[in-house]
Amino acid sequence: MSLRPFSIVKDERLQEMINFANSVHGALKLPSQNTNRKFVMEEFVQLKAKVGNDIKDNCLYFCTTSIMWSSRRIKACMTLTLHYLTPDFCLQKFTLEVKFVLGKHTGYMIRHVMVKCFQRWNLPKSNLSMMPCYSGPNMVKACEDWGIKYFP
Repeated sequence: MSLRPFSIVKDERLQEMINFANSVHGALKLPSQNTNRKFVMEEFVQLKAKVGNDIKDNCLYFCTTSIMWSSRRIKACMTLTLHYLTPDFCLQKFTLEVKFVLGKHTGYMIRHVMVKCFQRWNLPKSNLSMMPCYSGPNMVKACEDWGIKYFP
């Protein structure tokens, strides 16, 4: 059973691929799982570099949002999304990370994950204006213990 939405048929890339497959004369061989993984990882590396350069060139002060939830397989996930204005006042927002997190969702664990994310993306805590977040006591504790302004 697939959990893809019915609207997938409107996807331009999917339509392009179907049209290409219909135009090929002879056998069409789909790329292997490993080849697809390689292409996705190459795309990921390029996109991460592009986002990193945009942050380096255009982001002085920023705010972040973060949320935790459980997947269908009951694995806990946490996101970190970055929001900032460029020098010409264009709003930029990037979901920097979606992490599986293990263990109890304590304030200490949440703060530890956020600190690591900030370090990986070279985001100085001193340039964080505010962190709008859900008002769970664990997230509030993480923000308070880390010494950052938050808005539940």
